[in-house]
Amino acid sequence: MNSLDYLLSFQRFGIKLGLDNITHLLARLGNPHHHFPAVHITGTNGKGSVAAFVCAVLMKLGLKVGRYISPHLVDFSERIVINEVPIRPDEIDELVTEIRPIVHEMQQDSRFGHPTFFEAVTAMAFQQFTRCGVDLAVVEVGMGGRYDSTNVVRSCLSVITNVELEHREYLGDTLEKIAVEKAGIIKPGVDVVSAAVQPEVKRIIDSKAAECGSKVYYASADFHFDARAGVFPRQWLQFVSPWTQLKDVEINLPGGFQAQNAAVALMGLDLLQQRGIIPRNETALRRGMAEAYWPARLEKLSDSPFLLLDGAHNPAAMRSLVEAVRQLFPGRTILPVLGMLADKDARECLRTLRTLTDRIIVTQPAYERAMPAASLARLAHDVFPVVRCHETIAKALQEALATASPKDIIIVTGSLFNVAEVRCFVADMLSETDASRI
Repeated sequence: MNSLDYLLSFQRFGIKLGLDNITHLLARLGNPHHHFPAVHITGTNGKGSVAAFVCAVLMKLGLKVGRYISPHLVDFSERIVINEVPIRPDEIDELVTEIRPIVHEMQQDSRFGHPTFFEAVTAMAFQQFTRCGVDLAVVEVGMGGRYDSTNVVRSCLSVITNVELEHREYLGDTLEKIAVEKAGIIKPGVDVVSAAVQPEVKRIIDSKAAECGSKVYYASADFHFDARAGVFPRQWLQFVSPWTQLKDVEINLPGGFQAQNAAVALMGLDLLQQRGIIPRNETALRRGMAEAYWPARLEKLSDSPFLLLDGAHNPAAMRSLVEAVRQLFPGRTILPVLGMLADKDARECLRTLRTLTDRIIVTQPAYERAMPAASLARLAHDVFPVVRCHETIAKALQEALATASPKDIIIVTGSLFNVAEVRCFVADMLSETDASRI
């Protein structure tokens, strides 16, 4: 069994929230997470985009930056990245060789049990960051925060992008319960940046921050931003914090939600500068913000047809997507291609998409937890006048291309697990187009 198959076999142990396993695993590795400061990011949506903005600026400042995310979109190596270079297969092999005996020991010890996939990969990421001598790591929470395996890092900044209902079976069935989990990443004396808006959520964040002696900076209260759109995907941001005023900061991730993510990143970077953790350099900041890239969020894959890919997979993200599409493409006809996982709120996502259009094509990702296309179609028929159903994303896209007019916009959405299949389909489509021109 190769290293990646060995790790993937851990998925049978499911999700287990708690810090005992990761603490022991890291201790046996020499506590690599003690050797770098971390920007720790949680939230329902926007974690990856905020991480991308922060990493891009830190790199422009000349720092060696580790980034840890989940899930990966296409390849496992995307999870552990240093200065935009994904971990190599031989490095994965070396890390797996290190953790194998520890995993075996833990499996025999009733205090711990077998580590989960996420616990093992988190430990590998932190070991890799220390081995490569990163100056700073940007670490995305896997789920929740308080009992997430990443919540052992030595934070220099905590980010809570937003809080919405998600993963209710693990985090709780109310916003307040979920907020408690996410606020759990707040550390003593460490600044917090958030775009949370609900009063009940902010009360919980404020309470945890007060307990820790930490200051919270909220979007639209402690820092402010405004954005104007340029030629897709460019937009220009105006940003004001207690210490800084920036005009016309270029970003190339579209939509109002990305303007907010960029503002959260700018506030976090401003705080790191204020605390002397990173140097202040406006030129580097502007270049990093302009070059930041994050896939599968209103990502344009082709011009003809105009095909967008967006990983929105919960009602809050779907509302942000619909709002952005309305603003960016007024008057255009939208054709959604939707595939979702079985544990997501498909009904509410369908209702949100219905405000854009009266037709939809439903399908399913090639993933074991996918909602069957037929089940999604039954839900869609309650909402949409026109519903088409295909069991594979390739067939769904073929129909979308065949029925869309030249000015229509096709949007594939509903799950990050659609991404690999969509990219493969588009690559084949473009290569066939190029071949036909020869």
